This record gives sequence, structure tokens and C-alpha cells, in this order.
Amino acid sequence: MTETDSRRPVHGPILLVLALVGLGTSALMLYLYLAPAAGSCGPGGGCDAVRSSRYSEIAGIPLPYLGLAYFGGLAAALVVPALRKRWLLTALGIGGVATGLTLLTLQGAVLGAWCPYCVVVDVCSLGAGLAVLPGLDGPGLRWSRGPLLTAFGLGVVIPMALFTALHTPAEPPVIGGPAPVLTDAAPVDGQATIIEFVDFECPFCRQQHQRLKEILADYGQSVRVVYKHMPLNMHPHAKEAARFACCAEEQGQGHAMADALFSHEPLTSEGCFECAQRVGLDEALLRDCLASDRPDARLDADSAEAGKASVRRLPTCFIGDKRFEGLQSETTLRTAIDAALESAGASS
Repeated sequence: MTETDSRRPVHGPILLVLALVGLGTSALMLYLYLAPAAGSCGPGGGCDAVRSSRYSEIAGIPLPYLGLAYFGGLAAALVVPALRKRWLLTALGIGGVATGLTLLTLQGAVLGAWCPYCVVVDVCSLGAGLAVLPGLDGPGLRWSRGPLLTAFGLGVVIPMALFTALHTPAEPPVIGGPAPVLTDAAPVDGQATIIEFVDFECPFCRQQHQRLKEILADYGQSVRVVYKHMPLNMHPHAKEAARFACCAEEQGQGHAMADALFSHEPLTSEGCFECAQRVGLDEALLRDCLASDRPDARLDADSAEAGKASVRRLPTCFIGDKRFEGLQSETTLRTAIDAALESAGASS
């Protein structure tokens, strides 16, 4: 018996376990990505930081979908003899190593946050890639019922055990409750007011901004929006972008600047200056404001307002006297705006 032949009984099942655990954990992550609570950015742990970062998707496709495709393809190639081609195993091996290393590096070196689910998937990807590359004799694998059942069982049990150990039931979203008392958002006869706590790098704030922008085009001047800034630590450029927005408000261009910031990428200082030029801000006045403590005082005041209003996640908005946490549907937003207008004595 050759060294390769003696290795196969262990090598093949381990590789299949890695593929199925990665597949099961990717499916679990997709569920968590699509859950209602996933439509917000919170000040929570590494899972929130990774999920709400710009690296959580590629070309608009959430990474869990790609994980399902990769591990599903690898498991199929291992189990179905007709798919067990050397070129396919080579491609899957190289892809697994490259993807696992890249995503682990992004979490540790770029985001500075670790999502345990992501780590399991990335380690499975890296491990499977490292296992399959020297084992390109995979076309000779033979499976018995015992190892197959064990591998599929672990593919279910390990992700569920991980979920049981890590998952904390989400607090129910707060719908309703009084809006914060804000002097600059006092009721105006015939006009509805939306107070929105935002972070310019929060992907869900960005989606809600675009949704509201399209909706408010139908309401003209009967609805006004007041922005309150709550830059989260998980977003590296959010505070700087918020400072620019505060300075733009001094020049009467707060809404235009917010619109520019929500659509710009990346929001580095250079990117924020590009937004300021697009909006037409006076550069001298802008630089004077940025060099002062005025924007920081504004951010501190908004943070205090967020604390008083018990803002827990972004976006959080108050439409009239109703409170909405997380990304809202167009129907929900329109219904709330219409109710606020009716309460203010106006018709939409």
C-alpha cells in the first residue's frame, strides 16, 4: 500500500467534513444576514462590524451566498464521482486558500473585528484548500456509508452548536414611543418632521436614505428631515464624514452634503472634500469649521440626544411621534409620513 493510499481513509472524510461544516455555517450566516434584525448597524460585537462593513459583499452579492456556492461545489465534487475532476479540485483548492487567507486578513488587519461564524467559514475554506491541493488523487476516493453520515452529521451539528453558543435573542424593535424633544425639530403646522439618526458609512442608513429620497420627492415641502449624527466606531471614516456634514449645515447645505456623502465611496478626508466641492461649499469656511471644535460639539450634542432617545441601532428615525428602528420598507415609511401629515393638519 502506498503512502497516498494509506492516507485516503482519513484525508477524504476530513476534507468532506470541512466542506460540509463550511456549507452549514454559510447557510446559517445567510439566515442571520436576512433576518429582520440584520437591517441595521449596531454598536455590538464583531459580527455586526463585519456584516455592516463594505467587505460583507462582492459586486452586491452577500458573502454567505458565495460560501454556499463554494462549499456546495466542493462537497458535490467530493461525493459525486462524475464531478471529481482534477482541474475542478485544483481550482477549488486554490480558491479556498486564497479566499480563506484574504477574509481572515481583512477581519484581523483591516476591520479589527472577528465574526466567529466568519472565522469558522474562513478556516474551513483555508483548510479545505490546503487539504485538497496535495490530495489531487481525489478522483480515486471511495466512500462508505459510515464516513458519509458522520460528515453530513457534523455539517449540521457544528453550525447549530456554534449558533446555540453565540446567538443572543435580539431585542424587539421599538415601534412607537415619543420622539426626542429637539428644539430644531419643533412641530410646524401643515408639515411633517422626520428626525433620523445616521452614520454615513452604515450600509443600511445608505439604503434608507435612498429610499426616503425617492419617497420624499412625492411630498415636496410638506416633509422636512432633521439629521442627527451617530457615527459608530466600527466605521473608520464615519466620524470625519459627520464633521463635514455639520460644517456643511453652517453653510445651509446640510441636506445636499448628506446626500453626497451617502452616495460617495470611500469617505476618507479626500472623499469628503470631493463631496464638498460637488455641493459647492466655500472651502475657506469649510476648513475654518473643520479646524474648530464646533462640529465635535455638535456630534456630542447629537450623541446625548441619541442616549436620551435610547437609540440602539442605525438607522433609527422618528416620523411624527412614531419611532422606527432599522431599515424600513417603502410602505411603512409612506404610511408613517401620511399619518404624520394628517396629525399636522395637512394632506399628502
